[in-house]
Amino acid sequence: MTALYVSLGVLVLLATVSAAACSQLAGLRSRVKSTWSQMDMQLKRRHALIPGLLDAARNCMKHEIELLDALTQAHNFAARTASSAGEASYAEGALSGAIRQFFLVAESSSELRADTDFLSLQEELMSTESKISFSSHLYNDSFLKYNNRLEAAPMCVVAGVLAFKPAEFFELEDVTQRDVPKMSF
Repeated sequence: MTALYVSLGVLVLLATVSAAACSQLAGLRSRVKSTWSQMDMQLKRRHALIPGLLDAARNCMKHEIELLDALTQAHNFAARTASSAGEASYAEGALSGAIRQFFLVAESSSELRADTDFLSLQEELMSTESKISFSSHLYNDSFLKYNNRLEAAPMCVVAGVLAFKPAEFFELEDVTQRDVPKMSF
């Protein structure tokens, strides 16, 4: 009879630990999804601003067609890229580089420095770049907590049984692209 009670006690303990682990992993996975959603929203905002910025600049930068085309291509590629962190990292890194190059050349245009529409869009884009940076840090923090829990005992057993998958890290490919572009007009 004692063996039965001990066996039942062990089963109840295992069920309790498994339920707590599952609940914690589900919460962390939801946090990763939520923070990715916030960053994805900022990336979409960035994508929405770029066409207006290009339109404002096209009139003043007719001699920089290649630069404008490169930014347009990077924007289109990033806008088409799948919305997971791993797939978006490369495209968004390329877009950040194209934006940086664009603003470096645009600094020398006195017409653009005087264009209020361009300056307004530039300010919006700079603000969005800061929000993307903040959102990516928040996402990567959530990613780290979730993935660390997936790998730690006893969570790894529960995660394996319940098919919890690791999250993907979001990282800009080029180290120089990690900084927010400095733009002054």
